[in-house]
Amino acid sequence: MDNVLLYFSLKYQGNWEKIYTALDKKEKIDHEQFLAETKKIDSTFISIINPLYPISLKNSHKPPFVIFTEGDLNLLANYHQIIFLNLENQHDEYGKKVVNDLCEGLTKENRTLLIGDNVEIDFKLTEKLISNKNKIIFVTKKGIQDFKKINKDFLKLLKTTNYLLVSESYENDSLNSEESDNFLYRLIAGLGKAFVITQAKSNSSCSKIINYALNDGKEIFAVPERIDSCFKLGNNLIKQGAKLVENVSDILNEL
Repeated sequence: MDNVLLYFSLKYQGNWEKIYTALDKKEKIDHEQFLAETKKIDSTFISIINPLYPISLKNSHKPPFVIFTEGDLNLLANYHQIIFLNLENQHDEYGKKVVNDLCEGLTKENRTLLIGDNVEIDFKLTEKLISNKNKIIFVTKKGIQDFKKINKDFLKLLKTTNYLLVSESYENDSLNSEESDNFLYRLIAGLGKAFVITQAKSNSSCSKIINYALNDGKEIFAVPERIDSCFKLGNNLIKQGAKLVENVSDILNEL
């Protein structure tokens, strides 16, 4: 069954709906095509029936039938240590300081940072975190092979730390941006134990990640902003019941 799931994941480039339909209708497998495609794979894959598949992800909304990875799979096993942190490219100096302080504290407590390559990601800030030898799970909306081809320098830096690169597809050049974004949000929400929001706007991709995380029953934390700040998401989440964060202890004491 592993090979069946892999076949349809490759054929439909991680598209959950199409894979589900193929399985439901018992679509036939082209064995020659399957053998040709699998010979090219140079990443680890884990199907939803594999014992290594994260339980938290299996319990999420539309869990991927297959995930493709590169790096340390042990990072997935320590679910209670995985904490999502949004790294927006619009952070002001205060926001960057908050992120740096939180990351430093979480790293000292041996936590794993969960990061996604959503539209607003600050790659320079991400590279700084990698340079500080944080444990990092990096989730990409691109096919894992596409990501490795496009981001060779970033991947080289990522390999200097304890990392895991994760994607819902091997290649996904045929998917539109909205489909890829939704795959990313669901995957991040399924992998994280807790979600910490620093500076983010209410209509940002981060808000969509949080919506998925809330639906999955995840722990939500937020750093408050000034009342005149343009970054409204954190304050809005606190109003809705998210736990207020002033320092890293506010996160760790709740987990």
